[in-house]
Amino acid sequence: MLLSLTIVVASGFFLVKVKKLNKFVIFLPFILLILVSFDMLRFATKWQPFDPKHLVFPKIPIENEFKKMSGYERVFGNLGTEAIMYYKLSSIEGYDAVYNKRYGQFMTSIKNGDVGAHARSVVIFPKYGLYSQDVLNLLGVKYLIYKIADGRSPWTFPFWNDLDTFKLIYDDGVYQIYENLKALPRTFLVNNLKVQKDPQEIINAMYLDNTDLSKTVVLEENPNINLNMKKGSASIKDYSPNYVKIDTVSDGSAILFLSDVYYPGWKAYVDGNQTQVYRANFTFRSIIVPKGTHSVTFVYDPISFRLGLFFAGIGAILLFVTIFARGKIILFPKI
Repeated sequence: MLLSLTIVVASGFFLVKVKKLNKFVIFLPFILLILVSFDMLRFATKWQPFDPKHLVFPKIPIENEFKKMSGYERVFGNLGTEAIMYYKLSSIEGYDAVYNKRYGQFMTSIKNGDVGAHARSVVIFPKYGLYSQDVLNLLGVKYLIYKIADGRSPWTFPFWNDLDTFKLIYDDGVYQIYENLKALPRTFLVNNLKVQKDPQEIINAMYLDNTDLSKTVVLEENPNINLNMKKGSASIKDYSPNYVKIDTVSDGSAILFLSDVYYPGWKAYVDGNQTQVYRANFTFRSIIVPKGTHSVTFVYDPISFRLGLFFAGIGAILLFVTIFARGKIILFPKI
């Protein structure tokens, strides 16, 4: 980092204005870019050592089970974010990188049903909250990973209090995996809705009113549609961070619920025709699907990303124009 600052300061003093171009000056910006990139890499290695992966994640018996669970089926356990990312598991906790305030508030409400203060950048699932099991089911947490050495520690979810819900499916003496028999699918159809706008009232409608969240969603605006589905199904056909494809079949109009976080930039299409995305159950996504068989896609396509590409292109063009225009190069204004 010190090298980068030294380069920038030196550039400001010695490259304020060059009237006569030469080969060195033409290639100087690229040389500086290479030096800065090298310095940033050197700086990164101090925080994240680039050790061989077999030393960080050695082969262990449960690894084969992780491969089976990799995908959109959610898991929960005391593994740590690093292991979750490495084994490509879908977790409900996390920190820093992409933090959604609304999701943090939702997690806070699990403790006692109050939408109160939330962590700044860390999402930790309350293991002993009043509504912990209800939310595990809603989020479709199908697998609970338990480190036997943790015992009955407070950071471990108390699955042992409800062994009728959690079925042991793996045990290697170090780790155990339990299947949550009450977990809802990642996406499903419902034919009932409630409308609440206030955040606390939404949580009340979900928890305190004993709402069956497998059949009902709480929306923040009324879609003004007659829901008349009696039978229907939804299944995920393709899933990636920026794209989800779902096939639906129903005998009437219904609401498709997807337990992925609602966020500006997500667009939804039914058979290729764009439709509105509603925020459901405080922080998740839903759309209206008509009767029949349909193909639904969710695509993350924010206007901010397009604007970023546009202005980055403009900046690159201006940079090259500045370098080669009329034999002058002005990298920094005079002070």
